[in-house]
Amino acid sequence: MADFEGATIDDIYEAFAYAETGSSIDRFQPWIRTRGSNSDAYGPVQMLSSMVSEATQQTYADSGKPMIKFSKEELEFIDRFKKQGERFYKYGGKDMPEGKIDPLTGKDVSMYDYGQVGDLSKADRNLYESTAKKIMKYELKRTGGIKALKRSWRGQEDPEYFKKFDKKLKSVLKKKDTASMFPDETLMENMLA
Repeated sequence: MADFEGATIDDIYEAFAYAETGSSIDRFQPWIRTRGSNSDAYGPVQMLSSMVSEATQQTYADSGKPMIKFSKEELEFIDRFKKQGERFYKYGGKDMPEGKIDPLTGKDVSMYDYGQVGDLSKADRNLYESTAKKIMKYELKRTGGIKALKRSWRGQEDPEYFKKFDKKLKSVLKKKDTASMFPDETLMENMLA
């Protein structure tokens, strides 16, 4: 079993992004709906709208306060993310209208198909990442460790996925270790002066 001591949520996010979209054809465009089917998974770490929605509903029993403290901007993003998820389920695959035009509105809905970009803005990307990291941090604590977290996030036993995740996280941690072995050159120059 891999030792991931010292891994931060940023490191874990990077490993998930690699396992989900960073090691495939989507590495150049991770801001898409899954290429799979029957799912609204979206973005670099392929979050589901249901997972994000449920994260806002986690509260402490004694106080009713949220377990994950999302900012106002993140909550507004989550609302947009859920609405995009609804459109993903309405359109896509066999549900895509002929010509990819909604017959009721006359609007192009091709962006909601599998492997497409959806309708979130580029400005939403930072909010996607901060929201994902808060959910990961909560899930890491809830599940009791990285091994359980990656299984929970994936939602199924998937040895190839876990290998990709482990490989990337090991790489990230090794890079951090190596960087700490080589102090900043300016610092060294000042010490030698």
